[in-house]
Amino acid sequence: MSMIELFQYLEEELRNASSLPLTGKRLVDADKCVDIIADLQSLLPEEVKKAEEIVASEARILDAAHQRADQMHEQAEQAFRERVNDHDVTRQARQEAQYILQEARKEAREIRLDAMQYCDDLLAEMEKNAAQLQSEIRQNRASLQNRTRQEGTRPTGERRRPPAPPAER
Repeated sequence: MSMIELFQYLEEELRNASSLPLTGKRLVDADKCVDIIADLQSLLPEEVKKAEEIVASEARILDAAHQRADQMHEQAEQAFRERVNDHDVTRQARQEAQYILQEARKEAREIRLDAMQYCDDLLAEMEKNAAQLQSEIRQNRASLQNRTRQEGTRPTGERRRPPAPPAER
């Protein structure tokens, strides 16, 4: 399952948990919730790997942009040499080459900033979901502990015995 699916599954578990009358609190299956959290923790490295892949993709895009800028620069230099005797054309070629380099640098910078923003947004969303989940778990545990205190405790060592199996005929 993906992290989003696990968060949705956990949310479903919390929403479908039995409610305590007059309290607005719910009884949750703590083991199931802890299992879901463990699954989320195991997926976190995958999400980090995806973010690293995005950063690597950014590096490839930047390399391609630099190569394109170098090609454009070489083309501009060649045009410059061909028109060296014509001052107006030479000046225009220089301006165009500078403009092309500036545009390539701007585009590379924008791509890099977009990739970093995407990674930051992804990590912020994961952090928000994890914090919300942790808060809900704490609230449910506190509710369960309060209910346990309200209903009292059994004498030390005494546990509820399961019902006897039905007699065979």
